[in-house]
Amino acid sequence: MAAGAFFATSAQAALLLSTSFSDNFPFGPFRPNENIEIVISVTNTSTTQTVTICEGPCIGNEFTYSFGGQASIPDGYSFYFGNDPFEAVFDGQIAGVLLPGQEKDFIFGTYTPIDDAAEGFYSFGTQLQIFDATADRLMLATPTFSGNWEVKCSEFPGGGSTGGCFPGPGPFPVPEPTSLAVLSIGLASLAAIRRRKQ
Repeated sequence: MAAGAFFATSAQAALLLSTSFSDNFPFGPFRPNENIEIVISVTNTSTTQTVTICEGPCIGNEFTYSFGGQASIPDGYSFYFGNDPFEAVFDGQIAGVLLPGQEKDFIFGTYTPIDDAAEGFYSFGTQLQIFDATADRLMLATPTFSGNWEVKCSEFPGGGSTGGCFPGPGPFPVPEPTSLAVLSIGLASLAAIRRRKQ
């Protein structure tokens, strides 16, 4: 369904970061109106060296890494990097220092349905880009997460069909005045029948 891959240049010998997309699983199925967040775990693989991460271009030492990204967006969805559509890049979630052996999760990006998405499978692709923090900004690694996600309606509790998607718990509908009148007449009739029997 979805897979992670890790591609790198020969410069990766100095890279002290590993990435994982395993926190995304199980990956769906998703409801038609559900946002889909892509989560990445980044780990400092060194036992002695602290590393610094910046979001976007920056200049630093050999243990400073610059993050960027790209994503393919299926029809019917929009996408923004991070967890806030109004902030830049990854919203400051991952910027800063990672101590030796430290792991940190961050939301790479969020897919949002433009309207309720149709049931089916949607192809997507995401790529974290890790650069060195030099003026040349050489790419060191491009871990990717791609595949298909499924959009599926929730089944109505107890079986049956709603003629659409079950939206989940929500406010109960208020009965119409006509329905209340019919119910009142029925209850009054039952009370009258019971009195006659006594």
